[in-house]
Amino acid sequence: MTYEQRQNYITTGFILLSLLLHLLLLLVPKDKLFPKQASPAPVYVEVRPSEQRERELDIPIREELEKPREEPAKRLAEKDQVVEKEMAPEGRDTEDRPPAVRTPPAPEPAPEVTTRQQKSVEAPQKAEPVEPTPETPQGWRKPETKPAPNIPDLATLTQISPSTLAQIESDWRQKYREDIERGDTV
Repeated sequence: MTYEQRQNYITTGFILLSLLLHLLLLLVPKDKLFPKQASPAPVYVEVRPSEQRERELDIPIREELEKPREEPAKRLAEKDQVVEKEMAPEGRDTEDRPPAVRTPPAPEPAPEVTTRQQKSVEAPQKAEPVEPTPETPQGWRKPETKPAPNIPDLATLTQISPSTLAQIESDWRQKYREDIERGDTV
């Protein structure tokens, strides 16, 4: 059997199968293949006008609900809390401070000239000879070496000023006073 004969048999088989399916669909009625589902009975809802009910706030409170408490509440409502006199610590924010008025800088006093200084000023100063800047063989000037800037050590950088230490200490003293109790967390 050759390749072409095999292809012919396969094509013929598909054509016969297709014809049989089409005949089956034509001979069998549509209602038997796909029966209609009966639609459910309609549901009718009756809408009545709404009744006027009394609002909860307008109803008088029943006496059985107004029993006095045997033991007081652990946490009182805001209106029931009584504070003798509430004091707040003095504010330290920029809005709480009085406005700062800048004073004009005080004039520096004129330095008093002593007799020694007068003599040294009158003496002629010798002019220091200026060294010529070294030049390279190509005619370029060599750059002058600049001295390294003074770098502060770690001890001076981490040192806190006494006023800051005093401020921190007073804050801690005020925060953890003995007469302050810790309240319930909300």
